[in-house]
Amino acid sequence: MVLIKEKSNYLGRFDEDPLVSGFINWISNKKIDLPNKYNFSNANNIALATIQYFSENNRAEFIKCYKQISQREPTVQSDWIYNDILIFILICAAKKFQISVVWLNKIIEIRLSSKDKISRLIAQTYSDIIDDNLISKNNQYCLILVYLEMMNKKTHDIDLMNKTYLELTSSKFPFYNNHFLDIVSLRAIDIITISKGLDDIVQLEQLKIFFKTFERRCLQCSIALYWSVFLIIVYLGIRIGISYYDLDQNQTQTANKFLSIFSFLGGSGFIFLYLMNKKLITKKIDKIVKFIWGYNKKD
Repeated sequence: MVLIKEKSNYLGRFDEDPLVSGFINWISNKKIDLPNKYNFSNANNIALATIQYFSENNRAEFIKCYKQISQREPTVQSDWIYNDILIFILICAAKKFQISVVWLNKIIEIRLSSKDKISRLIAQTYSDIIDDNLISKNNQYCLILVYLEMMNKKTHDIDLMNKTYLELTSSKFPFYNNHFLDIVSLRAIDIITISKGLDDIVQLEQLKIFFKTFERRCLQCSIALYWSVFLIIVYLGIRIGISYYDLDQNQTQTANKFLSIFSFLGGSGFIFLYLMNKKLITKKIDKIVKFIWGYNKKD
C-alpha cells in the first residue's frame, strides 16, 4: 500500500515541471495555474492549452489548437508521440468535443508496433478508449478509470475495479518504470477509494490478505510436492536395488540390462530434479496447483 507521505514525496518532485504538475492537478480536480498565452509550436504548451479548454468546456478554442498539432505527421522518430500526458489529454478532449480521431489513430498505430511492452499496452488502452471498449482486460485499467473520471462517467465493471485496486495496493511503489502510469495509478487508487464505502475497502483489504496467504500456501504446497516426488524417486531406486539382490542367477543377466537403463534414466532425472532446475520445477508445480484451484492472477 502506498503511504500518504510516500505519495506526497513522489508527486512533489514534479512541482517545478509545468506540464506534469498541471496534469496531476487536472486529474485530481485541483486548481491549475496556466499561462495566458500559448506557443502552439511546443507540444507541452498544446497539452496545457488543451487542459484549459477541456476544463472551460471551450470547444472552439480546442478545435483551433487541435488543428495546429494535427498538421504534424507522426512517425516512429517523432518524440512527441511518446508524450503520454499530451496524447491522453488530446484523446480526452477529442472524445468530449466529438472531434475526429483519425489523426490520433495514426499515432496509436505507430505506438502499437513499439518494441516497448509498456508503450504498447498504453497505446492499446488509448485504442480501447477511442473505441469505447472500456471493459477490455487487455489494457491498463487504471488509465480507463482516470479517463472515466475526467469524462464524469462511472465504471460499471466492479470486478475490474476491485482487481485493479488489489493489484496496485499489493504491489511495491513505484508500480512501473513509467512516471505517467505511476501518476495515473495513484489517482486510480484515490478514485476507487472514494467511490467505495468504508465497508467495501475493508473487504478489499481482507481479500488482499487472503490472496497473499493463498499464494504463500500454494508455494509451500508446491515445495512439498517437489520433495515428495524427489523422495519417491529415491525410494524406488532403493527398492529396485533390493529387488536386484533377491533375483536368482538366471534372472540376473536380464535384470542387469534393465537396471542399466533405469539407472541412467533415474540418475539423470535425479540430478535434473535436485541440482539443475529446482526453482523452475517448483514454479511449474505452483502454477499447476493454482490452476487446479481455479486461480489465475491475470484473470
